[in-house]
Amino acid sequence: MKTIKDLTIVIASNLRNINQLHINQINKYAEHGIQIILSIPSNLEIINAYNMGFSKNISVKKSASIGQVNQRQYAFQFCKTAFIIQMDDDIEFGIEKINYLLSEFKKLPLKSCLAPYLNLEKNSYAKNINFLKNIFLYCSLNPKSGSIARSSFPIPHNIKNTPNLDSKEEVSWLPGGILILRKEDIITKNYFPFKGKAYCEDLIHSHYLKKNGIKLYLSKKIFFNTEVQSYRDLNLAGFLNLIKHDFLIRNYYRKLIKNKILPFLLAYSFIVLSYFSTKIKRNYLNFKNK
Repeated sequence: MKTIKDLTIVIASNLRNINQLHINQINKYAEHGIQIILSIPSNLEIINAYNMGFSKNISVKKSASIGQVNQRQYAFQFCKTAFIIQMDDDIEFGIEKINYLLSEFKKLPLKSCLAPYLNLEKNSYAKNINFLKNIFLYCSLNPKSGSIARSSFPIPHNIKNTPNLDSKEEVSWLPGGILILRKEDIITKNYFPFKGKAYCEDLIHSHYLKKNGIKLYLSKKIFFNTEVQSYRDLNLAGFLNLIKHDFLIRNYYRKLIKNKILPFLLAYSFIVLSYFSTKIKRNYLNFKNK
């Protein structure tokens, strides 16, 4: 019978933003017998990770290619276990949830992938769906939870509106922060031909998993936390940088799934107008309150 010792967790990190809480969490995984592979970029030294407090039981690998996806892909070749979890370095996910995720995954048929529900802590364009957002961002009056909109934006998973007959639900895309799959289902090709921040990587990864016949399941029983900054909170330079890279990568994804460009452009127009209208409103209120 497969146990938690048949599991490897792969974490790609540049070590810049990881805090002691997450280091302790990763060390605890290793204490429970889970194989941990930490993949760092080639410009760092392995000793850097251990000096930060990572356990010696953790295997640290230097990837020749920089970038979250490239580092993760490099680490996969060292995995020996039947099950693999890929996890971002800023995920809050206790050992009890790891055990539950593994037990639920083993109940699924072969050629499956399972992820916990993403609990968004801050507002973003993926939260607080309203009428205008439905029309302009998702191009629908009634967007379906967990699907991909005609604009090529993901419609958030809404587990509150799904019948609670099962602990899992088949969906069209999975959040990339943490997911589990079998070793033989790992995508070994370089499916993300971009450097820098991995915008839309979860959508592109989900696309190739489905293309390979893997069914995507979302757990309705467990969730993970990660901070998502609203684009409305960015300064102008930060917003323009986000839009530039997000547009480029999402357009690549749009072409992969053969969506039309007009809904795609409409969605970005909505985001830009939303950003500037929010800034104008905030500046007006600040001026008024002086």
